Amino acid sequence: MDEQYGSTARLMENGRVEWALILIGLACLLMTLHPEVSSDGAIRYQAIEALLGRGGSIQIKFSLVQPLLTVPLAWVASVLHLPERKFVAHFNALVFIAGAAYLYRLISAQYSPRVARIGLLVLGCASMVPHHLQWYFSEVLCSILLAIGVLSIQRRPILSSLCFALALANGPALIVPFGIVAALHFRFGRTKRWSPLVGVAIAMLLTVFENYLKYGSVTGNPYLAAAEKGLTTVLPYSGKPGFSYPFFFGALSILFSFGKGLVFYIPGALLFLNRPVRHMLRGTVMDRVMMGTFAILVVTFYAKWWAWYGGGYWGPRFFLFLSFISALLMALAIVQPQRSAGFLTCMLGILVLSIWGSIDGYLFGQTAMDTCWENQFALEMLCWYTPEFSALWRPFVTGDVGGAWDHPRAPFALWQCVAGGYLVVQLLKAYRASSKGPETTTP
Repeated sequence: MDEQYGSTARLMENGRVEWALILIGLACLLMTLHPEVSSDGAIRYQAIEALLGRGGSIQIKFSLVQPLLTVPLAWVASVLHLPERKFVAHFNALVFIAGAAYLYRLISAQYSPRVARIGLLVLGCASMVPHHLQWYFSEVLCSILLAIGVLSIQRRPILSSLCFALALANGPALIVPFGIVAALHFRFGRTKRWSPLVGVAIAMLLTVFENYLKYGSVTGNPYLAAAEKGLTTVLPYSGKPGFSYPFFFGALSILFSFGKGLVFYIPGALLFLNRPVRHMLRGTVMDRVMMGTFAILVVTFYAKWWAWYGGGYWGPRFFLFLSFISALLMALAIVQPQRSAGFLTCMLGILVLSIWGSIDGYLFGQTAMDTCWENQFALEMLCWYTPEFSALWRPFVTGDVGGAWDHPRAPFALWQCVAGGYLVVQLLKAYRASSKGPETTTP
């Protein structure tokens, strides 16, 4: 009885500490974020102005889903005479906060409140998410909607379908791989779930309608034009349009390149290869197979595209959705680790690398990497393949790490260090406890 009481007290204490960390982290994030509308975001902003009747055109090569969802934010800012562009820049931060709050509810219901809290801490201090919140790009909205869609399939199929539809319409490149997975899951899954297929169908209709609205035809999108290609450099397959990149080199680069490789930027996804951790995801075997199949298909899709690297952007831009899968896997592994010294060592390595990657993305991004963009991007491949120019390790080469605490975003980076240290301690405590007695499910 005393032992049970002590365990409950410890869980309550952990809950208070974790909520305090989450709220402090949110405050530091909002205080230091200072997001921008530039590059691809500036093109989407032009569509917002056109939708508000200020001139311009909605004929942008990107989806109109995100600009449409942002119009209310821009309108409120204009009515209150506030800096509209600055408010629009905060769209992804607002989406993430609202989405993370709902994900907490879903994960708490399917796993436990503790797993949900640890997952939120991982997203804040050990994922690519903080960097992506600095820009008005589409990956944050797509990733949040996909995560909510997957976790709400069983209990809220209508919400799930809507989330899938908006995510895929906002990122049409995901329609094909997601559609394949949805069809396979419906055909071979133990339970026939319509929501993924319905989401794909709605997304296709929205995309077709949008293309007709903007260009008068399904194939009018500039992404499908031969003119959409990269610059010609010393690389043998540069300057070619469409899906012209050799699959082998594209897949190898997406997975293992020093500047864009998933194993360096989202190492937590490797936990999916561990059977005990994978089984903790619950659901059917088919659910887990389809989750892995989707990730593989997305890599396969982008490996052939000439811009597999995601343009001049920090890390593997197109794979942010894997950060949410990785966060859940890491949370499960931290709360209930395996009784193996080898697993503990691997998990510590994954956790430390993830924490550094998150800090690096938020503080440094692509600082001191201008050599890669000079002379018409002639040496851009240095930032893809060379360790010294990789965004992850460049601050050590330039010495920027030494002045990190003078950076305007340093308060949040300091929080990432504290929260990351807390996760390491919790992993070690849980490992020690599991090694002493029978495994228990932590509420």
